[in-house]
Amino acid sequence: DTKNNPLTDVKLYSNSILNGSVDADGSRTINYTDVVCGSSQSITVKCSDDTTCDTKSSSIDSEGDYDSLIFNCNICINKTDLSIKTSDVAIKSQGGKFNITALIDVEKVTVNNTKLDFREEYEIQ
Repeated sequence: DTKNNPLTDVKLYSNSILNGSVDADGSRTINYTDVVCGSSQSITVKCSDDTTCDTKSSSIDSEGDYDSLIFNCNICINKTDLSIKTSDVAIKSQGGKFNITALIDVEKVTVNNTKLDFREEYEIQ
């Protein structure tokens, strides 16, 4: 994570095939055999809930080549999908009608598949 703490239960996929989880230090070594020099290898990192953290590619340039890829998987820590702070909500009334506006913070959600449903509950005193 951004505080240099290793994440647990993070899975690595090499060319879409599960290659195991990271160790206690947040690292994983993948050894390739029988690959053509210059061929690109795709590495995908997924959180324990199968949310994709990131995908990167690297090429094997020569025999004994060592490449290091670093992934920032803070998305695996924060499980929030949608959140609204009370400070980001405004309520205005005019002529017995209420206009409510809210700033919604969206994480790990594709905007085109998000449906928001507002229900009203209020008490007039």
